[in-house]
Amino acid sequence: MASGRSCLWKGELVQVYCSDLDYTFKMEHKLLPKWSQPHQVTEKLRNSYKLEMLTGLALPGLYHTRRLRTFIPHEGTQLHASQQDYICRLHQQQDTNIHKTDGSESMEAETQEERGAQSADMATVQVDEEAVESDDEEC
Repeated sequence: MASGRSCLWKGELVQVYCSDLDYTFKMEHKLLPKWSQPHQVTEKLRNSYKLEMLTGLALPGLYHTRRLRTFIPHEGTQLHASQQDYICRLHQQQDTNIHKTDGSESMEAETQEERGAQSADMATVQVDEEAVESDDEEC
């Protein structure tokens, strides 16, 4: 019944299981869907999650992990494309937040990488100049 995973991330699409239909024996309830339309995860609180509709309207209450399953939209649909864009934006925000929290360490690593690249470029230029000089001597 559940998603099989214990942790969902912000922005992931999920469906909520409608457990109140489990013990209803009315004939008109037999064909009702047991899983809701897709919703997005907005926040995790221990084993429960806050959800919002795809339109951005927050759903009231918390939803336990056992009542949720991951919703995977069909490729080529508008929902699939918008979900991929949303996930890409989240990853970019997380990357910028990681660089901000690292602070000087990330800046030092970047400057060291730049220095290493510059010194490698300088060595290549020196080798190229030597090759040009040796070619001039041969002519």
